[in-house]
Amino acid sequence: MTAVRAELEANLLLQEDAAAYNTEVAESIFEQGASGVTFIPDGTFPRGIIVTHRLTSAAWTTAQNDVVLSDMPVEEVLLLASVYASQEAYMADVDALLNNVYAAVLRADTSVVRIDGLSQPLLIGGVLRDQARRGARLVEEYRSTLEQL
Repeated sequence: MTAVRAELEANLLLQEDAAAYNTEVAESIFEQGASGVTFIPDGTFPRGIIVTHRLTSAAWTTAQNDVVLSDMPVEEVLLLASVYASQEAYMADVDALLNNVYAAVLRADTSVVRIDGLSQPLLIGGVLRDQARRGARLVEEYRSTLEQL
């Protein structure tokens, strides 16, 4: 359980960084779009339009495989299972979003995401805001889980 706690703490730190940056970028893009900006050039955001970190679940998987969980109260096991399921869903959402962005870049007729920047910042900003909120919710779930353990 010490390893699982350490893994959650490490994932929390990574996700706090990503969530803060992604929220800042998404809000900036959305606000620029709302103000009438129609194109944001590539390079405007030094770390890109979305930051992702590879969150880990090795300690959790090891705990499951080594039957460590059989000695834990059911409530704690369910709490951990929930946060790791949220982590997995979030990472799948990020992967899907990035795949869609890359697909848009590779289409010759794209009108939203181009190799040289973002068209329609209000639209893309809205999508990124939604994703940033999901990342912030994962941060809160990590914190809540760690407090309850």
